[in-house]
Amino acid sequence: MRFERGLVAALVILLIFSGQIAHMLTELRWFQSLGYSSVYATMIAARIALFLGSALAFGAVSLANLRLIRERPRYLSWIVVLISILFGLVIQFGWERALLALNAQTFAVNDPLFGLDSGFYVFTLPLLWALWYAIFFAIMINLAITAGAYLFLQADQLIFGPEERDYAEIAKSIPGRALAHMSALLGILALLFSFRFLLDRYELLYSATGVVYGAGYADVYARLPFLYIYAGAALIAAILLFAFAAGKRSARVPLIIGVIVVATAGLG
Repeated sequence: MRFERGLVAALVILLIFSGQIAHMLTELRWFQSLGYSSVYATMIAARIALFLGSALAFGAVSLANLRLIRERPRYLSWIVVLISILFGLVIQFGWERALLALNAQTFAVNDPLFGLDSGFYVFTLPLLWALWYAIFFAIMINLAITAGAYLFLQADQLIFGPEERDYAEIAKSIPGRALAHMSALLGILALLFSFRFLLDRYELLYSATGVVYGAGYADVYARLPFLYIYAGAALIAAILLFAFAAGKRSARVPLIIGVIVVATAGLG
């Protein structure tokens, strides 16, 4: 039985990669005809490294996240493995950004706002954005899987429980372990958004809202300070969520986070 399952899994993987393998072999023959086989080998090595690294990292983190869920459905692990493969296939398309960042050069010209070399914006910043989006989608996928698993475990109470129940009773029926788990994941997401606001600083240099292209007066003296405020607010929200996950489950925590979100949205 195990042999049959392994054979089916191997066939599925072969079908997934068959198109990629055929394309790679065709491209290899073309590069060889031009005498640039070493260039193609570098590209393939980068794509394989990105695929394996991202798939294994996503799979390891997601499976560790699943282990925190007691009495989880067994098939969830297989779903995570499949998503890990798909995640790696998507990430490997960023091979060009990765190679550019690894071979970054300086231009000896600094930007007037942050004093960073122009090479940072050409080589490093695109990779940082790609990493941000990769981590963001990884967290969102894990949030969806975790929430779905806890809903599945609580399905009997939600469906077959008393019909007349208010939201307070439903909230009390949620296990504390589930609240802590989800709060920790949301805390990581808040940290990620804090980092995003810091990345958004550098996009001000590409601003097209002023008379001329680049950071204008409003960008420097209005938008930039608010980005720091947003980053600080997201950091505070992350700390509160981690405190909530650690056991300090005061009813004020969600209220404070809500106030932070509304306040920052109002400032925007």
